[in-house]
Amino acid sequence: QVLKQPDVLMLLYLLNDRYDQETLRVNWDYYTPRTDLAYGSSLGPPIQALLTARLGESEVAYEHFMHAARTDLKDVRGNSADGIHAALAGGLWQAVAFGFAGLQLDGEGHTVDPQLPAHWKRLSFSVLQRGEKIDLVLSHRGSAEGG
Repeated sequence: QVLKQPDVLMLLYLLNDRYDQETLRVNWDYYTPRTDLAYGSSLGPPIQALLTARLGESEVAYEHFMHAARTDLKDVRGNSADGIHAALAGGLWQAVAFGFAGLQLDGEGHTVDPQLPAHWKRLSFSVLQRGEKIDLVLSHRGSAEGG
């Protein structure tokens, strides 16, 4: 049995405040081999990248990330002439922010837990939380932020 996209893993990502790492790992180990990441939904590889980074496997996460990025950059599905896969592009952004940067947002504020691939020197981006701009600069040595 093959799944088109990792729906259970997406649920664990969206409701991450309700599940621990062990629950994520058990479901990751079960569903990943059963998910068609090559020809299934274009939403699968970015979510795989994000969650793999959250599990601390940044190099494997980067492989999923690049697989997803090549979908339109290399037209691997043969349909990029019809337009980019917009949801995939959003998923790639989420993989960077919530996976590699380890950004977590909640009612109290935010935290970061960088899981950068070894060859990335740093990662910087901005987010808005409750109307406040947060500038994040992350590296293997730690993180800094401004407002």
